[in-house]
Amino acid sequence: MSRCFVVASLLLCAPVPALAALGAGGRLDPALAGALAVARPDERLPVLVVLEPPPGGAVPAPVAGGRAAIALRARARLHAAVDRMRPMLGRLARRGDLARLEESWAAMALGAEATPAAIAALASQPGVRVLRLDRPRPALVGAAGASSWRGRITLPEEEHGSGIDGGVVRTGAPKVWERFGWTGRGVVVAVIDSGVCLDHPGIAGRIWVNPGEDRDGDGEVFDPDDLDGIDDDGNGFVDDLVGWDFADDDPLPDDASGHGSHVAGTIAGDGGGGFRAGMAPGARVMVLRVPGLSTREIDVFRALEYAALMGADVANLSLGWRAEWGPDRATWRRVVETVTSMGMTVVAAAGNEGWGREPVNVRTPADVPAALAVGATDPFDRPAVFSSRGPVSWQDVPGYRDHPYPPGLAKPDLAAPGVDTRSHALCEGTGDASGTSMAAPHVSGAAALLLEADPRLGPAELRDLLVRTAVDIGPTGPDPDSGAGRIDVLAAAEAVRPPFALEDWRFDDGARAGRGDADGVAEPGERLALTVTLRRVAPTDGESVRGTLVVLSGPAVAVVDRARWGRIPAGTVARQTTPFEVELAGRCGARTRFALDVTEAGGRRSRLFFELRSGRPVPAVLFADDAERDRGWRIETSARSGAFVRVEPVGTFFGGRPANPGRGAGSTGTFAWVTGNGGGGGLADDLDGGTTTLISPPLDAGGFVRLELSWWRWFVREGLPGLPALEGLVAEASADGGETWLMLDAALASDPAWRHRSVALEKLFDPLPAELLLRFRAAAADAPDVGEDVLIEAGVDEILLAGERAVCD
Repeated sequence: MSRCFVVASLLLCAPVPALAALGAGGRLDPALAGALAVARPDERLPVLVVLEPPPGGAVPAPVAGGRAAIALRARARLHAAVDRMRPMLGRLARRGDLARLEESWAAMALGAEATPAAIAALASQPGVRVLRLDRPRPALVGAAGASSWRGRITLPEEEHGSGIDGGVVRTGAPKVWERFGWTGRGVVVAVIDSGVCLDHPGIAGRIWVNPGEDRDGDGEVFDPDDLDGIDDDGNGFVDDLVGWDFADDDPLPDDASGHGSHVAGTIAGDGGGGFRAGMAPGARVMVLRVPGLSTREIDVFRALEYAALMGADVANLSLGWRAEWGPDRATWRRVVETVTSMGMTVVAAAGNEGWGREPVNVRTPADVPAALAVGATDPFDRPAVFSSRGPVSWQDVPGYRDHPYPPGLAKPDLAAPGVDTRSHALCEGTGDASGTSMAAPHVSGAAALLLEADPRLGPAELRDLLVRTAVDIGPTGPDPDSGAGRIDVLAAAEAVRPPFALEDWRFDDGARAGRGDADGVAEPGERLALTVTLRRVAPTDGESVRGTLVVLSGPAVAVVDRARWGRIPAGTVARQTTPFEVELAGRCGARTRFALDVTEAGGRRSRLFFELRSGRPVPAVLFADDAERDRGWRIETSARSGAFVRVEPVGTFFGGRPANPGRGAGSTGTFAWVTGNGGGGGLADDLDGGTTTLISPPLDAGGFVRLELSWWRWFVREGLPGLPALEGLVAEASADGGETWLMLDAALASDPAWRHRSVALEKLFDPLPAELLLRFRAAAADAPDVGEDVLIEAGVDEILLAGERAVCD
């Protein structure tokens, strides 16, 4: 017996034992090799294709840019690897051997449904590290309302008698609301779960609305005015107004089971339904749905990276993979570490597996070191009998091999109420449920309260704060039942509020500092006198207040770095008695970041931050191209036809619909850069079988302190079902002469109208480079050996680089 596999452009017939050989070579994990041994030739298996970074693909991390820069770097690495496989993936998809291809830049992986032929072809690719079976699993940790403990243990009679969930009361959240006025305002928590019923009166006013899709800015959930069928914010998701449904791949993440609604209520339920279920009733919930009973790992990877990129401060995962399901722990760890590095705290339920299988009781990803793993407690502050016990080990995970057992890595990190917690019952009313699924959102809500108090708290600081202030409910110190103990958000709030705030700071570049031209502009070579005004925000007076100035980064030296304020009464402001003195160096426009460490009698310390840029910013244009004349662009193409050309667009139709707007963008001319412009039948003139790239001349952005790239573009794809990772129009920038590229924007869905895009480059590159390159790439995956074609057309126009350049005398 033999089976036939498509490898590259060849059709090879291999005996069944060849599958085992592929597995023995390390490209197939054992579960996938076993599934292949019994699979039909036409059966498509759910797989996770984990890729190697491209050669030299360690893209340098930009100094500035935060989340966007990290995501762009990771996405660029993925696309560089996918580019090498583009022709082969296109052929497999056209033949029906590959479907549902999805990308995860945080995982450096593709998810797909693949036949044995496609799996063999993928395993032969040099850029593939391993293929794993990503079989759908019932990953949600328990179901809302399914495991009430009332009747099995004696619960307090008035557990929820105050009209507030008893667990919320035990954590101290109501006292935080009353004493500090913090409710989680301005904080976004992503609920990656079975969805949320958006109509429940307790959560209806707490749903996050994507500002990039909220065209009229009214913040209304599912406003018909905003559902225009266009990816307005260019993030690859069309009309993702409140989040995304990764189960059905649409923007309607409604809940059908109640699990996600119960979780969301515990995080942010505001009492609109008559019962206060939420820890942080002022926070917003970003709704990201994954299939409740059949979740794939790729679904959660994509949801996590969406949450991080779209600004969620916390991601709640009341889900996890049991050890016997064989989760891809190395990839989970990579994903969690990536989104954590973007500033998003990942809170995960430890699981309901109890004890006795150490070190594999705690589910993945709660077992990831960077995740905040949460166990459950009962109303008497005892560890719940079902709550998964630690520790965990990573000694057998390739690429890590750490935390050997014993002793292993201590998990869970802490615990929270998880027995008969009361929260939203789908679309109305309330219901009780038990599980670490119910414990985790108490911690996510606590994190939201603390982030309102100090938005600069990073994931590691949040973890430390919650762990340090938890109520120890077991043996002294961390233990495998409840970690550091049950959360106490009131104690954490009292610890996080700094006693001082930075009211104002100013510099003098005149005679007072000893060296400067007194023009009010900080310039290299000058010595500045720097004076800071503090406000005492603590309710008590500050005594013997003093501070130390620290240069965190930048070309400056603190010559005089100590200062005194003396006594600062509560609620008042004070300026230091003698100024700091700072000498500036480096280039004009360089940024220096400072930290001011303020101490007072008793030794309590506050760290306050500010930054200074040298030079006087003046408006400047670096580059402007309306495509009406040659500005030095060059074209590289591997496509058979449809390379970029600078012409007046000729309107094209396909299937009776426009596929080319037939004009340039803006009002300064008629030309644009377009692909395929014959004006005849669409398929006769479009981009075919490869990539065409438009590359700018080198541009000197050195000295700019602010620089925005703006452009207009359109993109159309019509024909066979598409593969988003393969076909589209992307904009990229390079700061190292084209060695590495950061993706700025991607058009993947059809939109034949000109759309304006813009990116602040100073958020991606610091300093802005002396040799900046831009490029626009359009790609088509159709191939000459496929009998059907796909229409791919794109256009770019009105490219502008403008901002502010620093000027020094």
